[in-house]
Amino acid sequence: MLHLNLAEEYAKLFHVPSQTSVETGWQFRERVARNLQEMGKPLLAHEVLFNRRMSGDPFARLELSSGFCDEFVTQISQQTEVAFQHQRKQQERREKQQRLLTIICFWQKSEAK
Repeated sequence: MLHLNLAEEYAKLFHVPSQTSVETGWQFRERVARNLQEMGKPLLAHEVLFNRRMSGDPFARLELSSGFCDEFVTQISQQTEVAFQHQRKQQERREKQQRLLTIICFWQKSEAK
């Protein structure tokens, strides 16, 4: 199954408020999914719900299920996870390069003195 919490990832990406301390995981996923549905992004809403296999939730089965089968949503969710992982690795590389550049610049300044 998927390792990323797509609800958290999409909440950041689409500026949906983070999970509150009184909100359970499924309530947060449902809130993010509803926001995505209202934004006209039903496939992303599916991904958020199916990320944790909430197929027993009537919202996931009725409101969001029209036109998309479980296999298709799972496939898209897996592709999304791969894309997020690639993006995260790229960000980590950029941060590492920036740290190395900062160290080199500091070293060059201290050598120039």
